[in-house]
Amino acid sequence: FKWSDCSIKICPNNCYNNGKCLEGGICQCNSEFTGLSCSEKKCLNDCNKNGICENGSCKCSNEFTGTDCS
Repeated sequence: FKWSDCSIKICPNNCYNNGKCLEGGICQCNSEFTGLSCSEKKCLNDCNKNGICENGSCKCSNEFTGTDCS
């Protein structure tokens, strides 16, 4: 019978398989994902700071349009 070391933190939701679990329970996300558990998809060009990224889709400010609000 083998006991686990309960002091080792695990990553939230195993980083949704979108990143690597580092020591201390911190997710290092693959380049196209973000968030504490790598569950959120990044937006193209971070919406050029002209909108809000919502799980991979840009919601552009009124005066901007396009997939990356450019």
